[in-house]
Amino acid sequence: MEHLAEKLKLARQNAHLTQAQVASMVGLNKAAISTYETGTRRPSFEVLCRLASIYKVSVDYLFGLSESSSIQTEGLTAEETELIRSLIRIMEKKHPETGEK
Repeated sequence: MEHLAEKLKLARQNAHLTQAQVASMVGLNKAAISTYETGTRRPSFEVLCRLASIYKVSVDYLFGLSESSSIQTEGLTAEETELIRSLIRIMEKKHPETGEK
């Protein structure tokens, strides 16, 4: 199970955002985001919820309680959602050694 700090950094990188961009979105400074990602400080629950929303992951994922980062499909058509599911199935077959879904 990865630590919260590692999950926060990975989620930010997967979202292709810089610490400065995230800080601006959350209303904090870059140093605060850095301390969360190094494990020096932990975000408040309110900030953690905002980060999860920005990264489009669940709080459970950030805490390591869920292995799935979950992909939000709200606003997509049924056809678009099925296309994403198909791509995920292809990737799971391509990388079976990871065990990730």
